Amino acid sequence: MDSHQGSGSLPTVAVVLATHNRRSTTLRCLESLLHAADERTCKLRVIHVDDGSTDSTAEAVRGLLPEAQQILGDGNLFWAGAMRLGLARAYESQPDYVLWLNDDVLVYPDAIEQLLKISPDPAGLTIAVGALVEPGTQTCSYSAVRVRRTWRGMVFDLLRPRDLASTTVADTMNGNLVLVPQGVYRRVGNFDPVFQHGMADYDYGLRATHDLGCGIAVSSSYVGECPRNSVDGTFRDRALGLRQRWSMLLSPKGLPPKQWFHFQRRHGGSTWPIAAASPYARALLPSKPTQSDGPQSATVHRREVVILYKSLPHYRVPLYELMREQLDQSNVTLRLIVGQPDSVESTKNDTGEISWAEQIQNRQLPARGQSLIWQPVLRSVRHADLVVVEQASKLVVNNLFAIWRRLGGPKLALWGHGINRNTAASSAAGEWWKKLMLHQSDWFFAYTSGVARDVIKMGVSSAQVTDLHNAIDTRQLSSFRDAVTEEQVAQTRKKLGIGSGPVGLYVGSLYREKALLSLVKIAEQIRVIIPDFELLIVGDGEEREELDLLARSRPWLHILGTRFAAELAQIASVASLMMIPGWVGLVVLDAGALQLPIITSDRPDHSVEIDYVTDGVNGLVCPIDETAAAAMIAELLQDPERLALMTQASRKLADETTIENMAEQFTQGILACLDQETRR
Repeated sequence: MDSHQGSGSLPTVAVVLATHNRRSTTLRCLESLLHAADERTCKLRVIHVDDGSTDSTAEAVRGLLPEAQQILGDGNLFWAGAMRLGLARAYESQPDYVLWLNDDVLVYPDAIEQLLKISPDPAGLTIAVGALVEPGTQTCSYSAVRVRRTWRGMVFDLLRPRDLASTTVADTMNGNLVLVPQGVYRRVGNFDPVFQHGMADYDYGLRATHDLGCGIAVSSSYVGECPRNSVDGTFRDRALGLRQRWSMLLSPKGLPPKQWFHFQRRHGGSTWPIAAASPYARALLPSKPTQSDGPQSATVHRREVVILYKSLPHYRVPLYELMREQLDQSNVTLRLIVGQPDSVESTKNDTGEISWAEQIQNRQLPARGQSLIWQPVLRSVRHADLVVVEQASKLVVNNLFAIWRRLGGPKLALWGHGINRNTAASSAAGEWWKKLMLHQSDWFFAYTSGVARDVIKMGVSSAQVTDLHNAIDTRQLSSFRDAVTEEQVAQTRKKLGIGSGPVGLYVGSLYREKALLSLVKIAEQIRVIIPDFELLIVGDGEEREELDLLARSRPWLHILGTRFAAELAQIASVASLMMIPGWVGLVVLDAGALQLPIITSDRPDHSVEIDYVTDGVNGLVCPIDETAAAAMIAELLQDPERLALMTQASRKLADETTIENMAEQFTQGILACLDQETRR
């Protein structure tokens, strides 16, 4: 055995590379490999299998690496066939390691070193897989893979570097950048000769881990770049005609029945016939209409994403405008379909409008204990590639999308809160439904990092979760607040009839869940300690009348109605705190934009944006007891230095949690979902 262990010698690594008509891409790959595998890292030799290239790839590789061993094919080897010949040649010299390398990988300088650290013993049984990133993004393109089993087959989830913090075990891998030690290749052998192009890498990994006792480990960071293969022009491209897609499906680069059935029979478990038949059944679905500029123009294949929203709040308008622009640059059409607000939502007066949004009429369906909602959209989204829906059990059409997805319809993504953290207000049936739907969708868009952690704990692969960092566009509000002068502050105090004492501010809708009556009681208790404290309430809603009544006997309580933009910024300039005792949501970011720390209470019914509040840093999380809360708030108001630090932290949060970042996260998640083929 040619091992470097104990001898102090460098390990020998045989690189196997298969190519076909990608001359410039191949040279770039090999140049990056040589930079990563210098004389201090390993002893490198390259086995290059060129499968009938007509663009001088073989000659160019010989020019770059005269010492490389070359095997020339006639164009009928395809990837697995070419790699099988290359691996057989590599095994002849019994190197310490064999490195599988795709010719479109850009290898980072420390890649080989990182892979050798993962699998340090050539006699060991650990396959080291390099996680690769989509160029120009933070989206994982290829890596090790975890297998989930469902009634209709295996689901393959990519493992990103960050997944290493969990106990996730890899089952197989993409064959783009894989370091196989001698201990493994002696035990597992070569690629199965049944496979001509695809499936050979997954089959090798599954045999290694499930049958032969080997393990797979992933690099702790991205060690290279590799663009994800596009579905355009393949059997999965529904813009193509049925005859063309069917021909591609049966071709060597598709899923040839003999090879596909062999793979499923070997690894698919008891339900393998269902999984084996599924892609052929899906291929028979109607083609998607193509888009063109006119009868004589060339066809442009664009993917289509639909976001279905029960009603459109005004603060989401900038998000969708940004996403539409970003997705358009990636040749993806975004459609937004929205209904109308219900009677409660209408009282908030915060409905937005987008000129290109499509309107539907929601229908209320009476049900036992709750009102269900029907959104009539199935026909209008039948050609979509992905439908993104709100995670809400009352939206009936979501269930049909989940079923349709299994029958070859559009991919399905959910976005929302994950679970109801308020267990007292949640229903067992509703939470069971949410968990079920999580596993019936292709992707989950989490409002916050806390939500992402929740759904991953519920069994959703982190590779299929995007943390959106839920945000609103606070740029304008921040600029309005920054522009307020000391003179305007004094004028606003005079206009509102406010004295020189500290002021608390509430901004939001006026409804029961906001605990507004509790807020008034807290203010009364603060005044016991700080007699000149006053409270401003900005907003409107069902509790406005009761608050107006309270204000008549409390001159320090000012009910101002709805205010926006520059007027709101001027009102906020006289305040020291944003006080929201109940149901904190995105107002956390408004508070930061207005240069106010957020003060709330330790209630179970907050929205998930409570994750943004760090007690003692950018705000306070007070006890529900009004007297105790008042004491804590008064103490803060009497400590100017501490109050200033909280104010700075609150503004920093608002500056960093931007609508631009949310749009980018959403867009990248959508693209990753569209590109990820999770089932084989």
